[in-house]
This record gives sequence, C-alpha cells and structure tokens, in this order.
Amino acid sequence: MVTAVFNHKGGVGKSTTTVNLATGLTNRGYKVLVVDMDAQHNATDYLGLKVSRSDMTIYDVLFDGLDPHKAIYSTAIEGLFCLPASERMINASLRLNQDQIAIPSARLFSSFKKFALSSEYDYVFLDCPSDLDAVSANALNAAEYCIVPCFADRFSKSGLVNVVTAIEKAAENGCGTEISLLGILLCNFRSMTKTAKRNLEEISSAIPEATFQTVIRQSAAIPDSIEICKPVSCLPKSPASEDFEKLTTEFLVRTNKIAQITKLASGK
Repeated sequence: MVTAVFNHKGGVGKSTTTVNLATGLTNRGYKVLVVDMDAQHNATDYLGLKVSRSDMTIYDVLFDGLDPHKAIYSTAIEGLFCLPASERMINASLRLNQDQIAIPSARLFSSFKKFALSSEYDYVFLDCPSDLDAVSANALNAAEYCIVPCFADRFSKSGLVNVVTAIEKAAENGCGTEISLLGILLCNFRSMTKTAKRNLEEISSAIPEATFQTVIRQSAAIPDSIEICKPVSCLPKSPASEDFEKLTTEFLVRTNKIAQITKLASGK
C-alpha cells in the first residue's frame, strides 16, 4: 500500500507525520519504506541518514532509471527503510517538465511497477515537497492514498481546496492507481485556543469522512525528536507519542476498512 503525505503548504508536519506514522507501523511488526521526494530531505535527516552526493537517491531513480532497491537504506529502527533525497532534487521538477518523451508525472509509478517495489513492503510512504509541481505529481500518481497534514488555521483551511483538487486530478491519471484522500490530519494542534477548535470543527463538518479523528497536539517532544533524529516513540512518553500511537491505530482501521470494501465490491 502506497500513501503520499502531501500539502502544498510548507511547515505543516508532512515529514513529521511520515516518519512517526511509519515508525508506529514498524513498531507493530510491519515492514515499512519511507520515500523522500523533497529536496529539503527532512524525512531523510529525521531518520538519521547522512547522504552524500555520491550516494544513490530518489533522484537517480527518477532520472537514471536506477533500480530503487539500490537506493534503499536501512535505518536505526528495525523494519523501517528509507529511499532518501538530497539537494540534487532542487531542480527536479523543471527537469521532469523538460522531458519531451516520457510522461513527466508518471516516472515514479513506472519505476515502482517495473521493479515491483511496493509489493515488498507492507506500507510505503511518499514524503512530498511543498509544491504543486511535477515531483508532487509523481508521488500522487504512484500512490493509492493521500494524507494531508495541516494546521487548524485560516490559511491552511483555505488551501485545502487546492490540495483536494490536485488529488482528484491525480485520480484521473490513467495509471490505474486511482488515488483517494485517506484523511486530513490536524497537526501542531493547540487545543486551548478557540480559533483552533473552531477551524477543526469547520473542517470536520465540511468533509467528515476524510478528517482524522486523531489530532497531533502541540508538543515540545516533536522538535526535540527532530533535533536528535529519533521518532517520538523513541523518547519518553509525551502527548505527541500518544497522538501518533492513536494515529497509527486509526490509519490501520481506515485502510483495512477500505480494503474490505474493495474486496466485497470485487466479489473476491
């Protein structure tokens, strides 16, 4: 199962969500791969990987047809793997759009299909850049589901329309993945403020089926965990570790429910 973690706004918790949800699933015995698609390589750094310019990364997969297995690294967490990114991805979108032969938004999908990558992991997460560009399009076209982290503020709320529209367009890509919105996730949630509560209520009432019941509360444990390159579950118990544990459970419930519905619909 391939899930993109996407929002065109930066600093809303995409990499934090990707790494900590992936870790939560790994802690429950699943084999998980994190694919970092962002030139800022936050997910790569968060997982404690130090990548040099000579190391194979997602860039080589997209532009040189590299077998992605050759660019996957193990992490300090057993069962959790990473296909990293580096600064080489800075001009990736521009280069993708200059390709006159290949479909610029389908390279990742083609690579996953050619090398049967997703079948080797229980869950694959794609940490997307904060742009509606060809790199994000590659992630959305390769994914089955999308999680949208956002803040409970006015700007994030208004930007959700563009994000949902992008997901709907990706669902019509013809690749066969038919991505769907798995859930909107409220991050850095300040439960004591009336504004945050009101925006949460408005988002939940507008798209109730696509809003996670779990919210990730504001917690000092998150910046602390990023600083030492360890997921929050590796630190002493905190509101953040409790929230990501709940998110892991809700993620499994949501994906298993969708899988069951799909199975019934197909008659298998």
